[in-house]
Amino acid sequence: METVISSKITIKSSIDSPRLAYTLDFIFNHFFDCGFDLNPDSHQNLPCISYNNSSSDINNLSIPASSYLSSTDILPDPEAINPDSPAFDIFSFVFYFLSRAEEYDFQSDDSFHRFTSAKSHFGDQISKPLVDIQVLKFAEAIREKLNINLTRRSTFTCIHTVDIDQFYAFKNKSLKRTIGGFVSSTLKANVNNLKDRKNSLTKGDDPYDSFDFLQSQSKDFTSFYFILVGNYDKIDNALDITQNEIKDQLHLLDTQATIGLHPSVSSRNADSVLAKEKQTLESVMNKKILHSRQHFLQLNFPETYRQLIKQGIQHDHSLGYHDAIGFRAGTSNPFYWFDLNKNQATELMIHPLLAMDVTLKKYLQLQPDQAITQVKKLINQCKEVDAPFSLLWHNSSFYEAEGWGGWKEVYLEIVNYCRELSA
Repeated sequence: METVISSKITIKSSIDSPRLAYTLDFIFNHFFDCGFDLNPDSHQNLPCISYNNSSSDINNLSIPASSYLSSTDILPDPEAINPDSPAFDIFSFVFYFLSRAEEYDFQSDDSFHRFTSAKSHFGDQISKPLVDIQVLKFAEAIREKLNINLTRRSTFTCIHTVDIDQFYAFKNKSLKRTIGGFVSSTLKANVNNLKDRKNSLTKGDDPYDSFDFLQSQSKDFTSFYFILVGNYDKIDNALDITQNEIKDQLHLLDTQATIGLHPSVSSRNADSVLAKEKQTLESVMNKKILHSRQHFLQLNFPETYRQLIKQGIQHDHSLGYHDAIGFRAGTSNPFYWFDLNKNQATELMIHPLLAMDVTLKKYLQLQPDQAITQVKKLINQCKEVDAPFSLLWHNSSFYEAEGWGGWKEVYLEIVNYCRELSA
């Protein structure tokens, strides 16, 4: 029988739930360019997928249906999401990962109450895009059983993102902060720091001003800059973005990239604070801000995403591990967030993050050459499944006096490797 490319695939199932519809939408409308028809009793003489608890349908592709997608349970039967089990349910597996069910009601020992890689049910396999791998295997089964080829939507590319916690190390700070910095550096006998402070004030050079370099290296990629707007404190140490020099820099970045908000730690569970930060950035940019990434990747389900939706954010880029590199949701493809407690899909698009500079240096404590090796392995995983690779770098992560010696080469090796694989 000749293999055909289908514009729509039929799923025969007695289950009609928001969870199943959401999962099928991701697989057939977003991962593949196919579409689907959920029909409880298909009598059409067309090949279809049977998703029921009944015995196998020898004429179609049968998927064992667990009770997970027809329930409101937070967690599934472990066998349903075990790829080696006869009861493996690909749809429940995908939904479990994308909904981030394991991140509800977990106990955290992290200072920011963040979900850590060690807490993940699949923690030893986060370096693999488990969802993408299983969905591609599923597509192969569809081709073999139903003689239907599914066409992928995505392809490998680099999503280049930069978090700007502070635009400058020394410039554009208040007199109090400037004097305090000089006093602190003097007391610590930090000669290099004192020299850099002086050059910043007299010549305008600043070690955090890496923006021309970042733009030159990312011009072949889709780029985002996330701006911390929160009030200055020990955690959210942002600069005043309404200063003319910073406003000018923001508008330059906006010509080549998308500007997003970097919600402060102080804005957590404080709608008025988040609204003010967003309003400030929108006023400077003179347009709506639709993208965001949490400062310190502080993300809690479902509160954080509900808060972002309430403030009109449509895209979030926070879903990555702070303490590891890899696939927190089993995929690097964007997907809509599903609110488990409300049992409904939302219009907030999640863009998974795979690797962050601070993770490599601080949490994993890798040397530059080790970091290059580990990130290249991750990039290769994305290339194998034709999915995007999302990188987070900070504009400040090139300042050697703060311990970033050798990391400019890491950054260059990563972006050049992505450029090479994208060619």
